[in-house]
Amino acid sequence: MAELVRKFDWSKTPVGPVESWSDTLVTTVNLLLGSNHPMFLWWGPDLIQFYNDGYRPSIRDDKHPSALGQCGVECWPEIWPIIGPQIESVMSRGESTWNTNQLVPINRNGKLEEVFWTYGYSPVRDKDGAVQGTLVVCSETTEQVLSERRLRALLAITANSLSLTEERSSESQPLLAFARSLVEKLETDTADLPFASMYLLTQGEILHVGSNAAASGLADARHWPLAKAAKSQVPVLVEDLQQRFGELIFQPWPEPVTRAYVLPLAMGDSPVQAVLVFGISPRLPFDQNYQTFFQLLGARIADLLLMRPVLGEVPGGVQPDRRRFRPRPAHRLPERIHIHALPELHYLLARV
Repeated sequence: MAELVRKFDWSKTPVGPVESWSDTLVTTVNLLLGSNHPMFLWWGPDLIQFYNDGYRPSIRDDKHPSALGQCGVECWPEIWPIIGPQIESVMSRGESTWNTNQLVPINRNGKLEEVFWTYGYSPVRDKDGAVQGTLVVCSETTEQVLSERRLRALLAITANSLSLTEERSSESQPLLAFARSLVEKLETDTADLPFASMYLLTQGEILHVGSNAAASGLADARHWPLAKAAKSQVPVLVEDLQQRFGELIFQPWPEPVTRAYVLPLAMGDSPVQAVLVFGISPRLPFDQNYQTFFQLLGARIADLLLMRPVLGEVPGGVQPDRRRFRPRPAHRLPERIHIHALPELHYLLARV
């Protein structure tokens, strides 16, 4: 970034050529560029921008290098309602601010993303004590926040294991009711799971077990490649939800959900197979950590289902979606997924 700052034509910005910069601006920019910690500077009434190498990875190619020398409000229209008042309090009143794990969604990777930050805004004063700029010292905490949020979802599912152990010798809770209760617990994490449904496949039938409230209109098994996923034991990414259902808007975001993850569960030699359908957040990249989170949920749910004493006896009284498929013996995944497959969850589990 130091090289970019040196080569930038600052004469075309309100701060003017480097030769005209005040000692305060030169010192602050040198401090910023010399630090490995993510730092950002807005300077002057136009809030002209500087940032360092530590900050650069967070904004990706969507704003780099165009953000350098740009006016703040022009660069950050998507978050100005959040950060604008904080900058104003620094520039006009000299008040510092501090935020921990604050959601400040920004445009990156071609869309508005859910991004979390711990950051502080501080006034930069000249030799006369007048505020000339706002210095930002920050850390992106998205991975930490997502890890903790996803851990809570996993723990909500795991909580069933205690009651399951106590009821193991009884048949007080039918399989379908138990499976439905697992899906309902996914309501706690709508940001990662816009919708969720579970299906059981047995004797050539597909039974919709249950969905969270958001998925109530998406439950028809004909919409999903359930038999394909169950036979292959390979997850299927469905990327044409708009064609299948029209525009799907779920809390907490206004953008439509366009993709879903159809996940077969490893049920061993059980006569019953199970498949989960998860909606994918429109504000998160569907990266390896996100996929692993889905797989961890699936692995835990499969373990709980396999512990049911009457797993092979699907109770009557529920009308199945009668889509036939040619049954084939279930296969376990080559290797059971463990918590340590998701590094950021691993350290959190050690704290629980």
